[in-house]
This record gives sequence, C-alpha cells and structure tokens, in this order.
Amino acid sequence: MFYKLIYKFFNHFISRPESLVNSIGIFLLGDKKYFNLINYLQILPIKKRYSINNRHNDKYFCKKLFIMFDGNVYNTGLTDKLRAITSVYYWTKKNGYDFIIFFNYPFDLQEFLIPNCYKWDENKNSIVYSKKDAVPKALISYNGIFGEKKNVELHKYYLDSLAKEGEKQIHLYTNTYCYDEYFRECFHELFKPSLELKKELDFFSKEIGNSYITISFRFAQLLGDLKDTFGKPLPQNEKTELILKCKEAILPILKKNPNASKVLVTSDSETFLAEVSSLPYVYLLPGKIGHTANNISKDEVKKTFWDMFMISKSLKAYMVRTKQMYKSGFAKRAAMIGNIEFEEVMI
Repeated sequence: MFYKLIYKFFNHFISRPESLVNSIGIFLLGDKKYFNLINYLQILPIKKRYSINNRHNDKYFCKKLFIMFDGNVYNTGLTDKLRAITSVYYWTKKNGYDFIIFFNYPFDLQEFLIPNCYKWDENKNSIVYSKKDAVPKALISYNGIFGEKKNVELHKYYLDSLAKEGEKQIHLYTNTYCYDEYFRECFHELFKPSLELKKELDFFSKEIGNSYITISFRFAQLLGDLKDTFGKPLPQNEKTELILKCKEAILPILKKNPNASKVLVTSDSETFLAEVSSLPYVYLLPGKIGHTANNISKDEVKKTFWDMFMISKSLKAYMVRTKQMYKSGFAKRAAMIGNIEFEEVMI
C-alpha cells in the first residue's frame, strides 16, 4: 500500500516539468539518483508479475534484453517506438546482449515488420518472469525536467548501468532515443516490410510514380476528429481558418520542387484530408486514421505504416505546421529511413 501511494504521488507530479517535487528531488538526490527513482516508480505496478518460482538456470534464458511493448508501462506513437527499438538495439550490439523485441500491444509488430539482417524474434519464447532470472526496468524520457541534452546523457548512463544485472534477462520499457544518430542504420538491420505490406507499398508506388514529395500535417485534437493527448478542439471558425491556411501552403511547396509532379499529403485528420482530396496535384493513401498510442485496428495500423514507408521513398519530405499544431517527429523519422531530405515549414 505504501509503495502504491508513493507511486501515485510521484506519477501525479513528475509529468509536470515545473513541479516543485521535481526541483526538490533533483536538489536532494542529484540528477542521476532522481532519474533512477522516477523510472523505478514507473515499473512498480508490474513488479508483481515476477515470481520467485519458475526459475530457469539454463543459460539459454539469460543475458538477453527484451524491449517491451505489451501495454503495461509506457506507450507512444509508432516512430517513437522505433526510435527506442533502434537505440536499445545499438546498445545491445555494443554490450553483448541478445536483443529481442516483445511487441504485442496495441498491435503485433510482426504483422507489418519482419526481421531483416538480425533475428530479433528468434528467442521470444525464452522470456521468463522469475525474480531470480529477470528484472523489469523502465527508461522514460523526461525532457521537460532535465532538458533534451541532459536527458540523452542520463539515458546512456542508465543503459550502461544495466550491465550490473549480470546474466539476468532485462525487460526494458522505454521511449529512449539516446542513440538516434544510428536510427537509419539500425532500422534497416532490424526490419523489412512483411510480404503483405510490401505488396501494398508496391501498388501505391506504381500508382504515384517516383517523382513525388510528401507534406505532413499533424493537428492532434485541434480539428476534433482524433483522440490524442495534445491540444483541444478549436471553435469552428478557427478550425476552418486553420484548414484553409494549411491547404494553401501545399502548392507553393510543390512549385519549389520542379522534379516533383505530385504531393503525397499525410495527416492525422480525416477532415483535412477530405478538404485537400479534390486538389489535382495531391495524392492520398486510402484507409482510416488512428494513433498507435491508442487501441487501434489493423487497418489503422496499416495506414500508419503506409504513410511512413511512402514518405521514406519520396524525393523530399516536409512537415507543415502553425505554432498551435503539434511538432511531430513522424515525417522526420520516415525521411531518415529513406535517407531523404526533411524540412519543417512554419506558416
């Protein structure tokens, strides 16, 4: 009961960067110890899953790091998950751990991405929930508390500290991005589209051709047609004004790219996509929109992967936003996969 109360207390305040609790915690403990504490509190709710029984002394079960996306601790958008996967994979390569992706929430990753050069699913069934043989860990970003640069430093320190667990399995819940510079390299070592996904992407590529740019718009809840954590729905007149402003930004960007004949527009708003669908120079991918931090259907997940890979195949990727719109990293990460130029345009 005591730990539950402590967890609830800290969980209420650590999400607020300006919180006095954070300031006091850093002052008393220092950055590293406070960072360790708030990550430990994140993992408390699932420690009860781990039993002293059911031990596995076979070395086959040990010295493995499972990156966990099972809905129990922390959930983010698709490219945030992929950033975490690639960062942790890079660390395991440096430190001699087997790397396994345990990803079954809010969808099964292997329906869309399959192993490429590294068999990250090979030992998935070797996961154990024994206190003697495995340890759950949380490594969450707190940019608002520590700042981005310090956050990366703390994440690298935290990952290095995992080596003290010896032969135990590590079950890591994380949204880290501390080795982001290796994102593209690690992504292609780990992943390729599933056969079904590749077939669909080939169809879209044939339809649109090779000479297209992409422009992405992330409205979150501003237009009132997506469940998200960012923003509140605008009054109707402001929605109309925002849609018009964004719509009018498309053609000038296309004109800056004389080698492009089409614009693939991606967005988290079905309302906005409907508004631009009649523009002759705009190409839209089909499908219903959802956010992979929520409960999401297979078709909605598929649409997200379509957007990501089609952005990665374009001549150049843009993200257009106003100050009130969400600064998403989705299009930027997708561009990194294809090693293409990315540009953010403020309007």
